[in-house]
Amino acid sequence: MLTITGLIFSPIIISIIIFVYNRRTVNYLAYLLQIINMVFLIDLTMKVLSKGYYSFVYGGFDKHIGIQMYGDIYSIIFLWMSLIGFSYALIYIYDNKFNDVKFIFFLLFLEGVMNGLFLANDIFTVFILIELSTIIAGILIIYQKDGNSVKSGIFYLLYNTIGMTIYLLGVIFIYKNIGSLNIQYIKEMVPTNYNTEIALGMGMIITSLSLKSALFPVYSWLPYAHSAAPSSISALLSGLVVKIGIFGFIRIISVFGESQFMNVFLILGIITSVIGVLFAVFQTDIKRIMAFSTISQIGLILIAITSSTEIGFWGGVLHSMNHFFFKSLLFLSAGAIIYMSGDRSIKKISGMKSFNPLISIGLIFGILSITGAPFFLGSISKLMIKRGGYLFDIKPILYFINCGTVLSYFRILTIYKNQDLNENKLSKYKKVKSKVLAISSLSILMILVYIIEFSYVKRVYGLDMMGINILMEIIIDYLAYVIVAVILYNLAFKKENILSRKVDNFNFGFRESNLLLIGYMVFILGVLKVAM
Repeated sequence: MLTITGLIFSPIIISIIIFVYNRRTVNYLAYLLQIINMVFLIDLTMKVLSKGYYSFVYGGFDKHIGIQMYGDIYSIIFLWMSLIGFSYALIYIYDNKFNDVKFIFFLLFLEGVMNGLFLANDIFTVFILIELSTIIAGILIIYQKDGNSVKSGIFYLLYNTIGMTIYLLGVIFIYKNIGSLNIQYIKEMVPTNYNTEIALGMGMIITSLSLKSALFPVYSWLPYAHSAAPSSISALLSGLVVKIGIFGFIRIISVFGESQFMNVFLILGIITSVIGVLFAVFQTDIKRIMAFSTISQIGLILIAITSSTEIGFWGGVLHSMNHFFFKSLLFLSAGAIIYMSGDRSIKKISGMKSFNPLISIGLIFGILSITGAPFFLGSISKLMIKRGGYLFDIKPILYFINCGTVLSYFRILTIYKNQDLNENKLSKYKKVKSKVLAISSLSILMILVYIIEFSYVKRVYGLDMMGINILMEIIIDYLAYVIVAVILYNLAFKKENILSRKVDNFNFGFRESNLLLIGYMVFILGVLKVAM
């Protein structure tokens, strides 16, 4: 009980202490907190690995009516992501925002809420914690208080509030028919009580989680919010917070099992991934490229967790973790580049050779990982996704998505062409020590994670997964992606032409997405009704 309670409440308590005392020396408690939480999480990990799960109910109530905390292997994975994510965010902001008590207060409070969210085992507590995370994330998006961030933060809050209203309606329908909010109890009762109202409730929860994860067609809030937020928050939003929906989908699958509605997830994942990668290719703002790429990768993860095979499903879980690492690294690197260059457009950023080389290494390291280069973090999970079983052959779609991802990040690498550097940029050169430390530490950690992941997959799925033939397949596929990406770049973007002017920063507007939200929900509910 102490372990889980500490993970949830210690960040909240420390955040309040920091806010009340408002002194720089007290702010260092934020770093001490991460060490304490690491001890708690190691203890929880050992308990889960030995028993398979760990749970308790606050207040000694029956789990059917009490607030139950439940840790399993999925919770452990996402909790480690949370600990690492908030740790590097605190390191990253040391040079610029360490004296900002309010910023640290909201950051640590969000950490406690996220930890609780990954451990909560009843759907109403999940609702409360998602609402809290939405409000705090919205405040952090708006934190810079310029016109773009305020507009983006308001859109983020409005969209996610609509989604959580739908979620609450779903909770009402499920509670009316099951008589409990406990996820494990719902799992036991659904097979014998499944009816139209439960399908309706489930459909509403799925719709809400889809909006939270920015699935098609309710994704347009994400590039605005993630690109407008401070880079440390962008990294958390894209790497961790957007995974709330994915974590929810995994829980839904465990509750309701595999059924016909899994095919709906597959189709939505494909559409989301394709659209996300297309829009990523057609951006010039470096953070918007990465934000649209997040949409594409979320779609890819959803494709994987709908797999009818264990290797495909776990490929999705591992890719969710891998995406956390390399997308966090990319946003942190992009933030340092924007700070030093004073520009966000890949057509205007210059002087990269004069910047700290570790920032460039971090950016390139992240690009190689997200594009699935051999011996980098994303290659193993993408291979597992490719080997999963699906309703139809999705390999051509995966090739298209991977090729588009390579092209979009190849465009980012063009910032190394222009090397003009003025005195203003040189003056900022020495002010990124903490940013470099966060980027370097995360890069090294990704190497260690790759080694662990490689060993795990080799042990669990056999030598054939990691043999020479598999390695050659990864290398050949990646070379093909690079060749196609270079050809497409030379045709469409290398020179200023009508096509490049038409597609730069092309986007699907808020109004269109608003209109599609209702239709999307009706579509989900209709499919669920057919699946009964």
